[in-house]
Amino acid sequence: MSRPRSVPVAFPTFAVGALWPAIVDRALAERERWALWLPVLFGLGILSHLAWPVEPSVTIAGIALGVCATVLLLSRGGVRPAVLAVAVIVAGVFVAALRTAAIGAPVLDRRIGPADVIGRVMAVDGTGNRQRVTLSGVSVDRLAAARTPARVRVRLAAGDATPEIGGRIRVRAIVFPPPSPSEPGAFDFRLQAYFDGLGATGYAIAPHRRVAGPEPGRWDAARIALERLRRHIAARVDAAVTDPATAKVTAALMHGEQTDIDPEVMAWFRASGLAHLLSISGLHISLVAGTVFFVVRAMLAAVPPLALRWPLKKIAAVAGLLAATAYSLVVGAPVPTVRSLLMTALVLLAVLVDRVAISMRSVAFAAAVVLALFPESIAGVSFQMSFAAVVALIAAYEALERPLARLRATERPGRGLLHYGAGLLLSSAVATVATAPFSLHHFQQVAPLGLIANMIAVPVTAFVVMPMAIVVAIALPFGLDEWPIVLMGWGVGLIVETARIVAGLPHAVVRVPATPSSALAAVVVGGLWICLWRGGWRWAGLLPVALGVGLALSAAGGRPAVLVDDDGRLVGLMDGDGIRRFSNDRAGAFDIQTWRRRDGDDPETPVPLLPPTGRTAGGIVCTRSACRMEREGVVVAWVRARAGLGDACLTAQIIVTALDAGQCGAPTVIDRTALIRDGPHAVTIADGTWRVTTVRGESGRRRWTGVSSGG
Repeated sequence: MSRPRSVPVAFPTFAVGALWPAIVDRALAERERWALWLPVLFGLGILSHLAWPVEPSVTIAGIALGVCATVLLLSRGGVRPAVLAVAVIVAGVFVAALRTAAIGAPVLDRRIGPADVIGRVMAVDGTGNRQRVTLSGVSVDRLAAARTPARVRVRLAAGDATPEIGGRIRVRAIVFPPPSPSEPGAFDFRLQAYFDGLGATGYAIAPHRRVAGPEPGRWDAARIALERLRRHIAARVDAAVTDPATAKVTAALMHGEQTDIDPEVMAWFRASGLAHLLSISGLHISLVAGTVFFVVRAMLAAVPPLALRWPLKKIAAVAGLLAATAYSLVVGAPVPTVRSLLMTALVLLAVLVDRVAISMRSVAFAAAVVLALFPESIAGVSFQMSFAAVVALIAAYEALERPLARLRATERPGRGLLHYGAGLLLSSAVATVATAPFSLHHFQQVAPLGLIANMIAVPVTAFVVMPMAIVVAIALPFGLDEWPIVLMGWGVGLIVETARIVAGLPHAVVRVPATPSSALAAVVVGGLWICLWRGGWRWAGLLPVALGVGLALSAAGGRPAVLVDDDGRLVGLMDGDGIRRFSNDRAGAFDIQTWRRRDGDDPETPVPLLPPTGRTAGGIVCTRSACRMEREGVVVAWVRARAGLGDACLTAQIIVTALDAGQCGAPTVIDRTALIRDGPHAVTIADGTWRVTTVRGESGRRRWTGVSSGG
């Protein structure tokens, strides 16, 4: 019996052994591409750190990195690349651990209030009754300084006046820890908040009051000045552009803040595939730098003495770089902007030293710098989608270099317009395909008609909106900005209308249930393999891509049968017809939208509710005290009144209630005690068995969860 069992093991071992020399030869033939994998390995180390269930020790990570560096120095021959790869991964772990420890800002661990919150206003976003302020230098009643967050975001009371940027205010508010994920595996705002220094959120119960306090430090003063500039730009745009929706989008393109945009307009941009135009990234930075470069060069060339004596191209490159840097600072330097600025800087610096920038290497350089400065950004959708789009675009243009060269060499009327249209079509198609896996994973939707919308909106952005934005920036100090703002608003209005029309077309949005992280990881690995190598073996990357698609499809029907929020006020039961029915549509509106989106449903449609009494078409039976459903032989009871608890504990395998269930004898009890301890719960039922996952169990004990166990 031993021989037959050894065959399946021996065969793949023999196959790998036979293929290994060919793999090594192929890798050696593309030695110049090895450097492109260094940021990938560095990012893998960062992801390992972020996914660790407990806080890794900076000291241990540093020692491990030192050991790897020593072994690397002593290693020779073919083992050296493998040692370098391990060292880069460990370096990612160390940098992420160092960054996490360096933030060190406290995170609130419990609800506090009503209490007086005092702090300096660093930012104001939203309008009307949706105004929020971000406060720094915070003090909170009855909270020790060592436990007080560095920054707090508070929603102002309805009708409250807009506070002055940079002023110190006192506001009576209720504050609580940053919200946990709506369900296990969903987006964790706490991680982003921690690295932003935001340790609490809350809402005011009374209007704010101005209070005296010390002057801000130099760093805070610079940030306040930029924030005041953003608000001034927004006010000038509001005064010049009559349509409110167009005005908010125009202002967002000028100062980078999207929170003032109406939610309906944001939905149009997402559904039409134009949301990338609102994220200040490669298109915007390159247009600013390129426009300034060509204008400055043309102006200087028009003066013969300067054209003969000065290096006009290099002067224009410096001007373009300064303009792009200034624009990046004004919009707040988010990750896509920093990445784009670094790549643009490489191209312009290459002009200064009379060299040609290597595009894919510039992407690798930008990724390495961004990850070294902001390692947490790798978990953000903006980093993932922006780099995916750029890497795919460069790889596509590398692969199509010869056909595109032949197209450029053709002589025919309208050649320039033809080339631009072909390039725009190719770029939009490649970027759409490259970012689709991330859109499906993070937002559970993709916009297949985005290609149509981009063919209209991108040229308008390139030839009208961004050039006018530069003119506005030049004219603003002199008070001559009204007419360029109006022209810019005209272009933005055309883009908004395009987004509205395309979003309203049939099948503009394709929605899918949430996909597992393993599916996205497999697609990313395969995509990188295809894009970073150049030989025919790159197409082996289609195998992990196919694996990722298979994992996503297999998980499509595996959504949890039961979802419970962190206090039990909101429960979602998936009935036999695949419809999730909710305990109410008032509490937890954000959680309802998140759960429905992750189910693959349209969150804007009416919310299906559990009935007060009676039976749903999908088999859920409700009385005044409890609702009961049976899935694959497993009975679930949601108990909403204590009168229904006794019978449910005797007949159901799973009990869900916001009450304290006491000595309930059911196999699984999700009650008030469990929810306080572990946060939101999810129950998945398959083949007559069930599995319970919790946010606390998935998130671990990390600094951003408010429960750290090391570091």
